[in-house]
Amino acid sequence: MNQGIFGFPPALGGVVLSTTQIDVSGTYRIAPGTKQLIIYAVGAGGGGGAGGKQASGVAQSGGASASGGAQFLQDFNVEDLGGVNITLSIAIGAGGLAGATAGDTAAGGAGGAGGATTITPTGKIGTLIHCPGGAGGAGGSTSTSVAGAARQGFFYQVSTSHLIGGGCVASTGTPANTSGSAIGSMNGHAGCAGAGLTAASPAAIGGGTPYFSEGSANSSIAHIDYAKSQNIVGQSTNTVAIVNPKIHICGKMSPGVGGHGGGSGLTGATRGADGFRGSGAGGGGSTLNTYTSGAGGTGGNGYVCIIAIS
Repeated sequence: MNQGIFGFPPALGGVVLSTTQIDVSGTYRIAPGTKQLIIYAVGAGGGGGAGGKQASGVAQSGGASASGGAQFLQDFNVEDLGGVNITLSIAIGAGGLAGATAGDTAAGGAGGAGGATTITPTGKIGTLIHCPGGAGGAGGSTSTSVAGAARQGFFYQVSTSHLIGGGCVASTGTPANTSGSAIGSMNGHAGCAGAGLTAASPAAIGGGTPYFSEGSANSSIAHIDYAKSQNIVGQSTNTVAIVNPKIHICGKMSPGVGGHGGGSGLTGATRGADGFRGSGAGGGGSTLNTYTSGAGGTGGNGYVCIIAIS
């Protein structure tokens, strides 16, 4: 049985003609013979906040993480879009800017908001799809830093009852992992918080790391909301297990996993990891005065996938 994309069967008797992944702005022409399009889109992720810098003995938080961009998944009958040979104009949102490193006795810079991903049929009035970008994370300071606010998703004519991809706050303790730890939560494309320093006996702490719990017996199936990318490994001093190996991460047509948080340190800190395909960036780690705090990561650019069905 033809299961189509994401396990949803296409129109009865339909055949997948092509699958087009779009990471840069451009156009898509609806080819002759196409009867239906399945379109997945995600706005760009926000940028992570940078870690702060304070004197020894002052508690400070790491940079907060950013939220991922809004998501959209829907079938369209080609005739409703104007028929074959119609061109769709696609604007891919740019990832939010990274929060800048802090000066002495100062908070880290806040991350920027991600740009919207839009799809518009040329020659038509109005925008067909608009996915806002994620919000940036706040910079680390002497108080808890505020995470990027979550965005909603729209899947097959249903707006999700919960918000998607909210970032993680950062504190002086062990930083939080990405907010969606359960495989079905659809929050996994938020970034992870950077690490802070405690007032008493400060020591280096690893940044937050994406983690997905098994959740249920069905957690081993490929899931729409997570795509494997290099962001999962090697960009944090955190020693926490990265991803449960029993969980199969969807390889292509989904947003990326959010960026790691940067680790804190007494003589320097690690930057937050960048987002990937609409995911939020990680926050940077904090350090002591005279040293360099961790910058935030840059949000992942938006992404579109179009599947043509005969």
